[in-house]
Amino acid sequence: MKRGIAGLFAVAALLLGACAPVAVPPLTAPPSVSDKEGEGGLHFVQDDLWFKAGLLDAFDVNITIRGKDLRVNAPQHCQVKQTDILCTVPVLPAGKNFVLPMTGSNISAVAVYKRVSGQQYSSVAQR
Repeated sequence: MKRGIAGLFAVAALLLGACAPVAVPPLTAPPSVSDKEGEGGLHFVQDDLWFKAGLLDAFDVNITIRGKDLRVNAPQHCQVKQTDILCTVPVLPAGKNFVLPMTGSNISAVAVYKRVSGQQYSSVAQR
């Protein structure tokens, strides 16, 4: 009888361990030069993630988003890739913003983009 109870407790411990919350590691930006000439980048405005083109056109904008219970409402620009959501914008004109309505927690995002010179930049936002 004692073995049966001990076995039951062991199985219960394994099941509880499998249900434990899993930490979502934040994204890190690749090394790049600071975008001082264009002054663009990512930032959160309430629940929305904004990519600001800044003073110059932004090309090949790729935004990777990771978080817990993450939902992004931009199906024409975004797709799920394993644990991340990847969003792409071919060209964002100077002075324009790309806004991603979203919900979730522990959200981190990295944008990698280019300027007309071909120089690549990155920007990070977390909430």
